[in-house]
Amino acid sequence: MIDDAISLESKSQHLHWINSTVALGLHHMNTQTVLRLWALSAPTEFILSERGILLAVAEQLDMDALEIDPYYDLKLYGLDSVGIVSLVGLWRANGAHIRYEDFEKSIHLVDLIHHIKNRV
Repeated sequence: MIDDAISLESKSQHLHWINSTVALGLHHMNTQTVLRLWALSAPTEFILSERGILLAVAEQLDMDALEIDPYYDLKLYGLDSVGIVSLVGLWRANGAHIRYEDFEKSIHLVDLIHHIKNRV
């Protein structure tokens, strides 16, 4: 059950709803969690492809993939250290040999794609 569309009047009502849902044995998650689970279940070939890398970055930035200029500094789009750690973890889990420090050096999408594709 995806719960980010539920509109309740207060945080306590929302938490009560979550606890009731859990008590019924239902699982709840938000859209971001669903997308992350999909990414983790997608084939490695897709996740480490140019398109997969672009889509992961776009999800992290909460942007449409077509809005991202491959030569623009991703930090200027709002990518922060938490986002970098998340992306590095996803790509490492799928076999890419990339570290946080490598990502810092390749902060443009085109450089990042080249780095990942050459170190799988």
